[in-house]
Amino acid sequence: MSGVALAASQTCSVTVNVSSGAVGGITNYIPAGAIRTDQGLSNGSQASTSLTTQTNLGVTKQFTPNVTTPGTRSRLRITVLNPTPQPAASIAFTDTLPAGVTVPAGPNLVTTCTGATVSVRPPTRCR
Repeated sequence: MSGVALAASQTCSVTVNVSSGAVGGITNYIPAGAIRTDQGLSNGSQASTSLTTQTNLGVTKQFTPNVTTPGTRSRLRITVLNPTPQPAASIAFTDTLPAGVTVPAGPNLVTTCTGATVSVRPPTRCR
């Protein structure tokens, strides 16, 4: 990509279809400092994403936006995929958030999973 102009607080996206013929995972990186502007701005940290192909249940996690300022909300989306030809029932998981990441009060939880019960528990602290 080249020749892009962004106004203050503006974003743009580039979308490209990709495929992988092998079962397994790959990670695609844009290294820190690889994006540059004529004004001397750059990406201060690495950007990465993963692609996994498999013949079992899959799960992805995504923060939107994935870059924000401390104290600003970001939405965490967890997607469970069943690529198999058979139905999957009684799916359950626990996601432990990293230190410093919390679920704020207020309207929050949304699901499109049929029959799902979603709950948020405060972290357990070891003494």
